[in-house]
Amino acid sequence: MNRGRAFGGMLLVLALAAQAAPLAAADRARTSLTTLDRTIVGKGEKDLAFGPGERFVTRALGWKDPGGTGIPLVGFKQLSDVHVIDEESPARVEWLDGCGTPFNAAYRVQEAMSLQVGDSMLRRLARIRRGPATGVPLSFVVSTGDNIDNNQLNELRWFISLLDGERVNPGSGGPGYHGY
Repeated sequence: MNRGRAFGGMLLVLALAAQAAPLAAADRARTSLTTLDRTIVGKGEKDLAFGPGERFVTRALGWKDPGGTGIPLVGFKQLSDVHVIDEESPARVEWLDGCGTPFNAAYRVQEAMSLQVGDSMLRRLARIRRGPATGVPLSFVVSTGDNIDNNQLNELRWFISLLDGERVNPGSGGPGYHGY
């Protein structure tokens, strides 16, 4: 792995965290902050900024009530692309980044946080009880895949543990690691 790139990536994470701290303090007072409230948009070549919220788009599937607005049949949550990653796995290929083009994008600084992001996302998803557009109670969750990265048993166990609401220790590469 290119140490300069790794150091630069860590500086980027620290800079983003420092910029987000005042925003996080302001947002703690809100009970719900979703993409309906705001989105993150590109600002210039490298900067990000908060942009306007997304609007709902309701699509009719042929079931209409007398008012013509549609009758919700069921509400569900959808989960996809969690990408739980064992960043200590020997299957990782960050070492290829030192070879130059086209092998220069294997290391991604955010991948070290995949379990923390997955945990946070699942905890937030668990708090949502009704569909925000329809108000219909949400009956089940559909996982549409790409939830583990290296096709490893420990990543799959970690993902299942996250779904079960358990804390996961991602330290697979150190001494004393005995499974998952």
